[in-house]
This record gives sequence, structure tokens and C-alpha cells, in this order.
Amino acid sequence: MTTASLQLALELRDEGIASAVASRSELVALLRAELQQIAARRQSKLATADDVHEVLVALKMRHSDLGNAAGALFRDGNWLFTGEWKQSMRSPNHARAIRVWQLKQQSNSSTNHGKV
Repeated sequence: MTTASLQLALELRDEGIASAVASRSELVALLRAELQQIAARRQSKLATADDVHEVLVALKMRHSDLGNAAGALFRDGNWLFTGEWKQSMRSPNHARAIRVWQLKQQSNSSTNHGKV
């Protein structure tokens, strides 16, 4: 793959994520806030896609309600990929590897509203 092809692929990926978020912006904002609260209560400040599932269940929603916007939940500037992967605990996921994310330190004056 050439550098130009990679650049185009990354741009198309980012456009797709932005489009998915725009179509479900209220749900994405709600889930991001819930995930931040969950991680903030943990000493490790960690969260995964399994936590997303737990929030959706609590809201009586399904993954299909979130759709492709799921890929943007941890991409708002508030999370760092730890470099770690863990096996999903959800049986429908067949123990597939999922990323482990860590909530960044939050300062009172910083916000990331409007970020994808």
C-alpha cells in the first residue's frame, strides 16, 4: 500500500466514523459520559467494549441501536489505548480480543465536546 493509499484509507475511515456518530450523536454522548463515570470509579481508570455492552443493557438497548458509531466511543480524546488486549467476557463474542482503554486525567477546564 502506498502512502497516498494509506492516507486516503485513513481519511475515509475518519469520515465514516464521523458520519456514524452524527447519526447517533445523543446516544454516543450518553454512552461516552457513562463510560467515563464507570472508569473514573475504578482505581485503574480502565474500560472496554464489554463495559459498553453493560451500559446498553442497563439502558434496555442493543448494539444495533449504536451501529457503526460504536467505533467512535473511545475516540473522543478522553481515552488512551493501553496497548493491552483482553478477551471479551461476553459469550456471543467468543472470547475475541478487545482493546483496553484508560481514561485520561481530567482537568476542570478541558472539554472535548464536538470531537469524534
